[in-house]
Amino acid sequence: MRKSSGPESVRQHLHRFAAAATLVVGLLGLAWPAEAEIVYTPADIKIKEDMKYNLDLNHDGGTDFIISTKHSTQMCHFGSGTYSTVDEAPVSGNGADGSNPTRLEEGDPIGPLLTFYGSTGTIALLGECPINGFQWSGNWIGEASPPCPPNGCGLRFLSGYLGLMFQIDGETHYGWALLSVSSVPYGRPLAVTLKGYAYETTPGMPINAGQTE
Repeated sequence: MRKSSGPESVRQHLHRFAAAATLVVGLLGLAWPAEAEIVYTPADIKIKEDMKYNLDLNHDGGTDFIISTKHSTQMCHFGSGTYSTVDEAPVSGNGADGSNPTRLEEGDPIGPLLTFYGSTGTIALLGECPINGFQWSGNWIGEASPPCPPNGCGLRFLSGYLGLMFQIDGETHYGWALLSVSSVPYGRPLAVTLKGYAYETTPGMPINAGQTE
């Protein structure tokens, strides 16, 4: 014989509903990991001869990395020569991938498996001494094709992604900066253009070079 649904049965259903509602509210109050989010900033910032740019990846008003160029005259084997560099320098606690910064391709992973260096790194170096011509190094300058001076060496200058690790409130975040190295005729002085940058808002979360969302 089926029991009728009386006041006691209604109260039992209400108690079960209240218990279930309390459980749901409790679960919602737990600290779940934040959803990954990438903050991307497009740019077209030209850093010319003997200039520097203070890169603030997360727009908190502080400098995270300094990208600079320098052009000078130095002595070499056959007299006075020129010397031009593009460098990056992390602030304390931050670092760039590679002791001389690695030129990453779009899609390359940036995260804890890479080795980040906290000291100044030379992205590209270009020098000229009389008679023995140009000297060049760095991951951001391609192979040269003859002839050399006085017609120039026909150097190829490359675009690439700089893999970055930096701190926000004591926690490690990863990001990238897109750079394009160039020069005036005859291969000097060097300059660089910052084409954009991004970082992952979730601490410890990897990001891919060029990833914007």
